[in-house]
Amino acid sequence: MSNMEKQQKPLDILVIDDEEGVRLSLKYLIKPQGHNITFVKECGEAIRNYIGKNHYHLILSDLNQNPSGVDVINAAKPLGIEVYIVTATSHGPLAEEAKNLNGEDHFIIKPFEKDTILNILSKTSKRYQE
Repeated sequence: MSNMEKQQKPLDILVIDDEEGVRLSLKYLIKPQGHNITFVKECGEAIRNYIGKNHYHLILSDLNQNPSGVDVINAAKPLGIEVYIVTATSHGPLAEEAKNLNGEDHFIIKPFEKDTILNILSKTSKRYQE
């Protein structure tokens, strides 16, 4: 296999989080991997203006907003977009609803590890390269 064949196509990723520190951390982890990132502060804005209007392979979304990460899951899942929830806790009614809709393994607890994000990127890339 040539180097060109081994090279993965860049993912189109939507990051939704109102915390600048989280957005910057994800930028510094994802950009060097060659992926395209769109940053949005609010779930409502993402649902209205981005999801369904632009193509994304992956969404990393905050949970605790109004509309919430659950609303993001509901908007993105029918489109076949992988959604991971980035949150400070995996407890509470909203977290339970998100887990029921999307699965326990789609939760990233803040502060997150670099390898957690890189593994998600790798898994998502493999899904779209096949």
